[in-house]
Amino acid sequence: MASNPKSPPSDVPGVADAVARVRTYHQRTKHLPGHFAPGPGYLDWANQPDPFRRFSGVRMVELPLVPDDGTPPYDSLFHSRESPSQPLTAESLGLFLELSLGLTAWKEFQGSRWALRSNPSSGNLHPTEGYVVLPPLASLSDRGGVYHYAPREHALEQRCILNKAAMGTVVAMLPAGVFLVGLTSVHWREAWKYGERAYRYCQHDVGHALGALCIAAAALGWRVALVSTLSDPEVAGLLGPDEYDIEIVEMHHRQKVDAPSGTATTLGEILLDVRNQQKDALRHGREGIVGERTDSEIGMHSLRGGDVVGDHTVVYAGNGERLELTHKAASRDTFANGALRAAIWACCREPGLYNMENVLGLE
Repeated sequence: MASNPKSPPSDVPGVADAVARVRTYHQRTKHLPGHFAPGPGYLDWANQPDPFRRFSGVRMVELPLVPDDGTPPYDSLFHSRESPSQPLTAESLGLFLELSLGLTAWKEFQGSRWALRSNPSSGNLHPTEGYVVLPPLASLSDRGGVYHYAPREHALEQRCILNKAAMGTVVAMLPAGVFLVGLTSVHWREAWKYGERAYRYCQHDVGHALGALCIAAAALGWRVALVSTLSDPEVAGLLGPDEYDIEIVEMHHRQKVDAPSGTATTLGEILLDVRNQQKDALRHGREGIVGERTDSEIGMHSLRGGDVVGDHTVVYAGNGERLELTHKAASRDTFANGALRAAIWACCREPGLYNMENVLGLE
């Protein structure tokens, strides 16, 4: 697990702006004595997120379930005398994940059915997903690999087998009998109910999961330690949770002479920044035998025709599902109204350079 043990100094370029954005977000999403923070306003039951992530077409390894009497009493975990350390096996790994991230019960009421888990979660929405990076382990693989934990099936989904170079890096970093646990968040599971406050709750849930991992480790005589030598992008690259291909599609009227549009270009810049990629990751159109799509590229496509004012879509394409975020402008009055709103906002400000993010309160 990655952590940043020290906050970067405020004089580092970009840090002050980042801190200001965090504070703005905090002010915008906190509850106040007179009212709650804004949220979606309703629950869209037709689009309720699935609390269980699954990867299609992957190898799944079932883990053994441990009898109810197979763990020490809870209060004994906090005594000064440590529990005997268990060797790393499929059985001990299964117990570790069952006690920390696994299911504990199923509930039913008026035709609805839902699961409870070992780790607490805001609204029982469980945005936290667990991954393990393992050395060679009997019954799993004779080579190290990255696995996703599927709590409903109490199984590991094989995401990749590490090649010799990657395995050498992991072995050099970890002592014998040690493995990595990674936690990621599916923010939509929380945003569905809590709106913009979802980011807060995802952080809370990661903390709950960390606590559950520590308790489960103590039951096995193990110890959990945060890894501070890896950055978040390095951890994300190792776990590979970003399994969605991204494509940007824009369409405008037939008289537009430039492509892609300025809005599409800005969308591409934002996505490149979020994914910590360079501009050469953008792929403008495809023609001929171009080969298989790479994981890192972001497609950019421009359509022209008729009197279309402006359509923009960002496509997140995964295995078995596709999410499309689309904005369609039916009239140029929309842009004119935005310009008037910005002008009214700017006339009451000190002289300076502003953008629409300032106008909308996003910076």
